[in-house]
Amino acid sequence: MKNTSTTSKSIRTYSELVALPTFNERFAYLKLTGQVGKDTFGLDRYLNQVFYRSPAWKRVRDQIIVRDNGCDLGIEDCPITGKIIIHHMNPLTVKDILKNDMEYMMNPEYLICVSHSTHNAIHYGDEKQLLQDYTPRTPNDTTPWRRGQLYLICGLIGSGKTTYARQMTGFELVDYDYIGSKVKQVKLALDLINSGKNVAYVTCLPTKYETSHLLSGVNPENITYIWMNTPESQCRVNIINRGRQRDIKNLEKILSSNRELMTRKNTSDMAWKYENQNI
Repeated sequence: MKNTSTTSKSIRTYSELVALPTFNERFAYLKLTGQVGKDTFGLDRYLNQVFYRSPAWKRVRDQIIVRDNGCDLGIEDCPITGKIIIHHMNPLTVKDILKNDMEYMMNPEYLICVSHSTHNAIHYGDEKQLLQDYTPRTPNDTTPWRRGQLYLICGLIGSGKTTYARQMTGFELVDYDYIGSKVKQVKLALDLINSGKNVAYVTCLPTKYETSHLLSGVNPENITYIWMNTPESQCRVNIINRGRQRDIKNLEKILSSNRELMTRKNTSDMAWKYENQNI
């Protein structure tokens, strides 16, 4: 058994948890007594927030969602329809964070997907906080993040993103230029994916809002990042040729924005697939 700050207590593990066949048995195995956040962090809660915002944790979070199919306590017939929480079966403490024991804090053997209500019920040890009813699963049903494919079509202004997306057979075009709101664009994309449709999502470069909301609703393995590898000089020609007055009027500003986009793209950690498209 690994020597951690929780060795004075029973160490709960994923292997033992999934051996229990029912939701209630798994809940009983995990439930604690206390108040969420109080017993473990209190005034030092900022420490765990730094941890949960780290890129390393976000990668592990995505892996756990895929492993558990986004289901509450990993129970197949209990899909989580709201926010997915990755629960530490053995609650972290200030000492764990300060020790920076990443092998322990991010070990999948100690992590499980839970809904918000289940998470509170576990910490309070109160079954009354559980959501008792789940939507019945149908033979061809899957959890929302396992439905449609999401292709993020990215690139400089004038690189041919929309033209490329329109040529994608079997994909619904979701373009900011036609919607005018990132919130509405994300919502439409998730609604389409949840209904089983594939989405070509056009954006210059995903914002933090887009990344966090799309990743929470789509299996990361179903996301492809396309970068339109059109040279800046060709983008300028394309912008002029398509003749939109707002673009011509603000041409220098747009070209400056393109330079900033290229800098941000070059420092991103996205697994780009490069395509070319002249318009």
